[in-house]
This record gives sequence, structure tokens and C-alpha cells, in this order.
Amino acid sequence: MRISTTQIYAEANRNMMEGQTKLAEIQNKISSGKNFTTLADDPVGANQVVNLKRELAQFEVFQTNINSTRRRLELEESTIDSLNIAVTRAQELLLQVKNGTLTDADRNSISYELEELVGYAASLMNTRDAKGEYIFSGSKGTTQTYQLNGDGSYTYQGDDTSKQIQVGSSQYLESTDTGRYLFESIPSVLELTTLGGGDNPLLAGALSEVNVLDQDAFDNFMRTTGDLKLSVARIDDGGVTDGLVYSVLDSTGNPVRAADGTPLENISYTDLDTSPNTLEVAVDGATLTMLLPNNAALKDEPNFIQSPEGTAVVNSINVMDIERMQEQFAAFDSLTLVVSGGSYELRDGGDAVVNDINGALVSGSFTAGDTIEAVFDGWTYSFSPDASVSNLTLALDPATVLPGLRVIGGEDTLISDVRIASADSVTESFSTAMLGDGTNPGLGDLKLDIVYDEVAGYQWSLNDGQGNPLGAGGYQDPSIGALTASEDINLSAVTDLVTPIEGSFSLELNGQESGSITLAGPYTDADALVGDIQSQIDLDSVLGGEITVSYTAGEGLMFTSVNDTDEIQFASVDQSIADNLGISSNQVTITNINGVEIDLTLPLDQQSEEITLAYVPPAEVTLRLKQDKTNLLNSMQDAVEAIRTLSSTDAEERLELSDVLTATLEGLSVVQERFSQSVAGMGARLNAMESAEFSNLDFKLLTEGTLSAVEDLDYAAAATELSKRQLALEAAYASFAKIQGLSLFNYIN
Repeated sequence: MRISTTQIYAEANRNMMEGQTKLAEIQNKISSGKNFTTLADDPVGANQVVNLKRELAQFEVFQTNINSTRRRLELEESTIDSLNIAVTRAQELLLQVKNGTLTDADRNSISYELEELVGYAASLMNTRDAKGEYIFSGSKGTTQTYQLNGDGSYTYQGDDTSKQIQVGSSQYLESTDTGRYLFESIPSVLELTTLGGGDNPLLAGALSEVNVLDQDAFDNFMRTTGDLKLSVARIDDGGVTDGLVYSVLDSTGNPVRAADGTPLENISYTDLDTSPNTLEVAVDGATLTMLLPNNAALKDEPNFIQSPEGTAVVNSINVMDIERMQEQFAAFDSLTLVVSGGSYELRDGGDAVVNDINGALVSGSFTAGDTIEAVFDGWTYSFSPDASVSNLTLALDPATVLPGLRVIGGEDTLISDVRIASADSVTESFSTAMLGDGTNPGLGDLKLDIVYDEVAGYQWSLNDGQGNPLGAGGYQDPSIGALTASEDINLSAVTDLVTPIEGSFSLELNGQESGSITLAGPYTDADALVGDIQSQIDLDSVLGGEITVSYTAGEGLMFTSVNDTDEIQFASVDQSIADNLGISSNQVTITNINGVEIDLTLPLDQQSEEITLAYVPPAEVTLRLKQDKTNLLNSMQDAVEAIRTLSSTDAEERLELSDVLTATLEGLSVVQERFSQSVAGMGARLNAMESAEFSNLDFKLLTEGTLSAVEDLDYAAAATELSKRQLALEAAYASFAKIQGLSLFNYIN
């Protein structure tokens, strides 16, 4: 190894420069008092300092929020104290007015002081803080809390959202209470709201009045019952005219009980000549006044409106199927008989001549006295054209509403349709069958039970409320690739010449329903039946070329898809052929309920279920009792107006004034209770703020200590380090002094 003189000098110089740099660093730290003066000195420490200073800044914000909230709460407390004094004075004045010894002039004088109190209270309720924000307007601090209207009433313009102020890292407090909470708490007049019945104007105003006798008892009654469902139905009770019954059910579908314990279900009421019929029903704590339709007004059968009225052109309208008639009349919109000379035409709402059930135009010639019968789908219309009446319009009364069924506690889509499929008071027959007639109990709620088995598929049964069977059957899950009927064909029915098999069914392929496959026997054998089915399948737009049908004795019909991944099921099956062919679907029609047909779409969820079907009366409405709130100012202003306008010399007005004053005094007591609750809440919030303040201070001191430990210099350690670095530098100087005169040439001989 070789060491040159230059290397020796360079190393000595480097040692001196390094010592000077280190000495300068420690001197800078001592002069600044910080552990580091640049980010490069300690990146980790610098990051800690930034985070700790941010925490300290948050504590400053929390303290500012606490101070601001404390001032707002103190202002609110002071304002409420002043309001409480004003309300107490108002109560004293109202009690003086209730004193029967005062004259109208005395009471009028008191009303002026009471009116001044209203204005004073309004100014207090519009109090603003140091920032100019209204303290009782909630989150809408820049909006005036109460606005005086042109009619002398006051409207709250704030909202019900209190400002949430952050006073800790995860602690928020309400800075003030809202005016809605403090001043909008006085109960107003009890009102009735109709939730249903828009399509049934007969019951739109059915509950006209509620007379509360015991507020606590009535409140408990309404909490127990919830929304009320009022219904009216016509039943055949064996009399000359049909009987009328009403029911009042609670929100769970159970009958409401009257004050004497009588369940309000199918209660008969008198059919008057005028409609509505006024009835009073006593319930717990109140009397309900109901306006119910009479027999003539309850339109649960087809009702036609003729214009011009009073003409005798229409001889009769015979309805065989109400639903089909309604559907067709909806398509017609209206019917107008146009007569010109000796010819007639029956036109629809679009002024087109209509077709009868056979497709023939309803038009032709006539002579005086002729009776024309037009046969439509589900109904017939007989009329005698009269040359003196050139235009006669017939419309279906839109108020006509038919009874039906609904699912309780399940999906209404289970019921595909409820058809009133017969004429001649069938609606009364259906209502009577479901509700009873006073002697017979009626069917009641229908119970539909569905039992599922992976092998056997679904079995269903429908029973009435007493457990008597109304129908039963089975159906299968959709099949993949091939669909097999559950039983063998009844060959005797297929080949029976006396009562040949007749009916139709349809299939569903991958969610698409086919057209109707109609059977019209008799068939010579099963092969002839299969051939007829296959020929119709081949012509069907959904099934053609996709499905083949075959029959195996002992197994039944099989429908096979050319694609073994296709999903096939029976979509609809007429009951007249279902048993004979051994096929069934989840589309079920119940036919034996007094001329009414119920179409059910039974579920395919592979679950056993119990479903309740309940009667829907033709006239039904849901009612909700509500009691809005008024504010302190309006309540006091109403009392002022009553004092000035109601005379003490008139017995009825004196009683009305007493009621107003009593209600106002009760309302003021409610407001004072809110004041007490608010003051208690403010005390709790002030205590919470004080606790948060102490906690923030503790955390602040801890954070400041941590910041000092990271950022501030330890002077004792720094002084020791300074001495060490000075000594090292002096040693470097001394070493350099000794070697600077040396040369390797001095050692060369």
C-alpha cells in the first residue's frame, strides 16, 4: 500500500471540515431550541410535529365551538325565561276572562293586554344571536323564525333540524332547540283524512265528525286500532229489499269494538229514502258520526246513465256476465242510438257503428213499435227506436264498484281475477255468501293451503272459515325438456258420445304462453286425441316446431321439447278437461261461490304455505284520524279573537268562549311543559360541554407534551454534544499542525 503526502493532507483537511459542520449543526439547534431545523434532519419527527399541531388546532376549534354554543344556550335560556313569564301572565288573564262576573267591556280590555303579549312573545321567538342568526329557526338560521301573515296568524318558517356543533373529536351537541319543538306543540282540532276511496265517492266523506268525550281513552283507542277501514255492502236478508250492513275494521283486519263491546262487523242499518244515512257509533272515548249510502246509492251492480233522461226508448238491459260487459263497455266508452227517419244505428264514443257478438253491425230499418235486441259479449240491449228521439246516449255509471277478494298477509298477485260472472243480483249473493245474512254465518275468510312435495309436486285445497271444502287439486313445477301429465287419460270420457270431452288448455314454453289448444270430442281413442293436440301445437306461434306430444297407457300425456333445456309447464287448464286428461296447472279457477269465479295463480316457490283470502266489500274506504299542531302565538291570538267576538250574554257563545279559553289554557300548559323539558335539556348539554372542555384540555396538554418531546431540544444533552464536538475539532486542528511539517522525503536515506 502506498500513502502519498497529498493523501495525508487531504484526510486531515476532511476531518477538520467535518468537525466544523457538526459543531455548526449543534450550535444551530441550541440557538433555535429545536431538535431539527429542516425536514431532512428528521423526516419522521417532522411528520409527527405536523400531525400533533393539527390536533392542537382542532382543540382550538372545539373550544371556540364550546364558547359559542355556551353563549347560544345561555341566550336561549334567558329567552325562554322571558317567554315563560309572558305565558304565565297570559294564563292569569285567560282565567280572569273565564270568570263569569266580568262584563264584555272588561274582557275586551283584557284582550288588548293579551294581544300585546302575543306581539312580545313573537319578538322573543324571533331572537337572534351575536352573529345575527335566529336561534329558534333550526338549521335555517338566516330565516326569520315566525312570520306574521296578513290574517293575523303566525307561520313557523324554520325547520325541525337542530344545529349539531362538534365539541370533541367524536362528540356533537345541539346548540339550541328548534321553534317547532318549543312552540308548535299545541294540539289543534281533530281532523279526519281519507286514505282510500278515491274510486268510491260514496264513502269519500263517510266519517263526518268525531266528538271526543275522553281524550285519554280515545288516544288509547286509536293507538290500538291504527287506521280504520270502513266498508258497506248489500246482502240478501230475505226481505223485500236487500239489507245494508257496515263494518269498521282496525289496521290488522279485525273488527273494531264499540264502547259496549259489540264488534262492528256486518252491522245492519236502515235503508232510508235519502242518502247518505247518518249514524252515530260510540267507541272508547268518542262518538263517530258516519254518513253511509242507502240501497239506491250503493251501486254494486251495473248502473246505466241515459241522456236525455226520461225517454222510454231503452226497454231493458240484461247482463249475463258483469265483468265481460264492463270490459266491452269500457272499449265502447259510450253507446249512442242515432235515429234518422226509419233507420237506426248504434254508435260508440268514437262515432263508429258497433258490432254485436257475431260481428254484425247494429244498424237497420224499423217501423214504429219495433223492439230491437242487440246481443253483446255478456249482455243484451233491447230498445225501441223512436223517430222523435234522434240521439240517445247510454253510459255505464263510473261509480259502479263490485265486491271482490284480497290476500291477507301475502301478495295480491295470487288472485288473478274475481269475476262476477252471473246476472240477477249476484253481487248481493256473493256478499251474502261471504258475510252471512244474520241466520247463516257466511263463508268468512277463505283458507288456502298449499303443500309441496319434491316427488308429488303441489297439492292445494281451499276451505271456508268453518273448514268446509270449496275446491282442491294439484299441479307440478315447470319441467325441463319434457312435461308429463300427473295421471292417465280417462278413455271413457274421451270416447263418450253423450257427454264428449270439451275444453281447452295452454302451455308455457320458456316463459311464453301458447295460444289456446281447444278439444272438442268425442275422439275414437287416445291416438285421435293426441293427433288433434299435435296438429294445433304445430300451428301455434310459440309451440310449433318446438313441442311434440305422445301418450303412453298408464303414464299419460307427455309433451317433449326438441331442446332438452327448454322449460315447459301448463299455463291454463279448463277444469272440464283437467281431471279427464290428468293435467293441471298453477292457474286455478274456483267456481262454486254463488256465481262468482275466482282465478288464482298459485305460487311455484317450492314451499308449503297457508294463505287467507278475505272478502272485499264493494264500498270501502280507509280513514286516518289526525290531530295537527298549532303554535303558541296562534293559540293566544285565537283566544283574543274569541274574547272580542263572543258575547257573555248569549248562552251558546258563552259556552263556545269557555271551550276556546279552556283549550288555550291547556295548550299554554303544554308549551310550558316543553319549556321545562328544554331547560332541563340545556342544563344537560351545558354539563356535557363542561365535561368535553375538561377532556379537551387534558388531551391538549398531553398533545403539547408529546409535541415538545418530539420538537424541542434537550439543552443538557445538547451542551454535552457541543463539548464533544468542540474537543473533536480541536484534536483535528492539533493533528494537522503536527503533520503539516512532515514529508516522506525526510525518511528517505
